[in-house]
Amino acid sequence: MNKAKKTVVIIDDEVDLTELFSSLLEDSYDVIAFNRPNEFIAYLTAHKDVPFDALISDFNMPQMTGLDMIKKCFEQGYHFPFILFSAYLEKEVIFKALQIGAFRLLEKPSTKDKLEKAIEEIIVEHDSFKLRGEIRSTIDQLREYYSFLKIIITDRIPQEEMDSFFLQTDGMGNMKASSPEEILNKLEEKMDLLFSMEEDLESKKGKFFKSA
Repeated sequence: MNKAKKTVVIIDDEVDLTELFSSLLEDSYDVIAFNRPNEFIAYLTAHKDVPFDALISDFNMPQMTGLDMIKKCFEQGYHFPFILFSAYLEKEVIFKALQIGAFRLLEKPSTKDKLEKAIEEIIVEHDSFKLRGEIRSTIDQLREYYSFLKIIITDRIPQEEMDSFFLQTDGMGNMKASSPEEILNKLEEKMDLLFSMEEDLESKKGKFFKSA
């Protein structure tokens, strides 16, 4: 069974360039091309969920810049990984792009290999970001459900017995009882550590582009 192709949207006011990029990517992706930012926005807002996996846009376009178009979509609740194409971008523009999502900057024109590599990277980054959000939401739900359950059964089951339902293995291989609160707290601590490391990395990236 063939793996379903991912969908990539290409936006550029020059028809020749959208045709070029489409031809470069059509073997690996389903490609949808637009030559006006407003046409793309109308297409996107006709859908409840984002109907593609990644977006490639020229930066300089007559109606609005590629970054302004993306920010407008994000403000409406749509989020997706994107690549901006341009011969030159100011550091301030690069920094703003880094702040709003998974981002790559490529020069025009670009090779097929560079383009496909960038697409796969931003898709993986975006999927990873969504997964972390889902994990955080699941932990919050587990805490809420446990609190609700605890209120219901606290008068019927002693706290000692409730805590003994949750067993963990220590470093020596011995079983020990851990309360649900301890397990959830450990999960949250690990997630907070992961998030703080990523935030620190993004901050360093931003400082680099500002000082470059």
